[in-house]
Amino acid sequence: MLLSKSCFVVTALAVLASPAVCGPTETNAQRMARGLPPLPPRFKWTVPGRRNNGPPTPAGGWYPKPSTKPPPPPPSTPYSGCLEVRDDQGNALGHVKNTNTSSPIGGLSLSKGDGDLKVSFNVPQPSVPFDVLATNPIFSEPYYVGAAGTLDINWLDPTSKNTLAFTNVQQTPAGSVSLLSTFDSTLMVQSAIWSFNSDSNRLTAQYINPDGSSPATVLAYDSHANTLFFVGDIDDYNVDNDNSASAVNLFLVGADDNDDPGNDNGSQGKNSNGQGDNDNSQGHGH
Repeated sequence: MLLSKSCFVVTALAVLASPAVCGPTETNAQRMARGLPPLPPRFKWTVPGRRNNGPPTPAGGWYPKPSTKPPPPPPSTPYSGCLEVRDDQGNALGHVKNTNTSSPIGGLSLSKGDGDLKVSFNVPQPSVPFDVLATNPIFSEPYYVGAAGTLDINWLDPTSKNTLAFTNVQQTPAGSVSLLSTFDSTLMVQSAIWSFNSDSNRLTAQYINPDGSSPATVLAYDSHANTLFFVGDIDDYNVDNDNSASAVNLFLVGADDNDDPGNDNGSQGKNSNGQGDNDNSQGHGH
C-alpha cells in the first residue's frame, strides 16, 4: 500500500513537470481535463488604454510612419501691373520708368521713349515682406525692385540725411539685412522689403538696418533730378538742401501695353552670380 502511494506521488510530480502539459503549447482542453481553468485570452491588437510594446507589423503597426513629403508652400495671392507714384494728396506723378541706363528704374517715365516698368509679385498669407519682380525689363539683371546703399552708407536714420537708392537689385531673403551685391561689389542691397494693401493697392517699403532695426522708410521723389530714393525723414533731408524732395507713395495700377516698349515676356528674375552693368544707383549722404 505504501509503495502504491509513493508511485502515485512520483507520477503526479512527473506529470506536473512535463513540458507537454505545462509548456506554452498546453491547450485549454488539456487544462480543463486536469481540473484547471482555461488560459486567459491573448490579444493580437492593442487594447484601449494599454500600450503595445511589441514589434510593428510589416504594414507599420499602429504607429503611422512620418511623412517624407515636404510641406506645401504657404498660400499666396499673385498681382501684376505698373508702379504709379503719387504725392501725399493722391495726385499721380507718373509711372516708374523702364530704361536701359545707369539708373534703369530710379525715376519716372517722363521722357519720350521711356517705358513703364511692369512688375509682378505674390503676397504670402500670412503676410511677410516679399519681392517685387520686373517682368518687362529692357535693362540687364538684376530684376528685383528694392533698395541699395553703399558699403559706408547702408542704413536709414530719422536724424540723418542718409538716402538709399530705389533701384534694381538682386533677390535677398525676407527680414534679412542688406547683402553685398553680386552684380556690383560697391553696393549693399535688399529686395524683400515690400508689403501690400489690397484695398488701396498701395505698396509700402520697410528697410532693415545693419543692426536689425526697422527704421522709418520714406519713399521720396526729387522732381528736379527725376530721382526716386528712400530716406528716414523727408523734412530733415530737405533742410539746407538745394534740391528739395517730396514724400510720395507707390501704387500698383493696370499696365498699358501700348505705352511700353519693353517685352512683357522678358527675362525672369534670378539670384545668380553673373555680372550686370546696370545696378549702379548708389545711396549717398549729404
